Amino acid sequence: MESTVKQVSRRVKGTEKFWSSEGGEAVLQLRGDYLSPSDPMVARWKRAIAAANGFRTYRLSA
Repeated sequence: MESTVKQVSRRVKGTEKFWSSEGGEAVLQLRGDYLSPSDPMVARWKRAIAAANGFRTYRLSA
């Protein structure tokens, strides 16, 4: 468990990495899902592929 925490910290908190609260939270959620033994990433990618319409959505920056 300790090595997993160190690995996630290194990937998220590494030098030259700056995250907004929302972006950092999203990265941590994805990494946690990837490391989870129940493998929720499989379902996530199936949903993403099913919802794909060939267009990329963009948000206007605030």
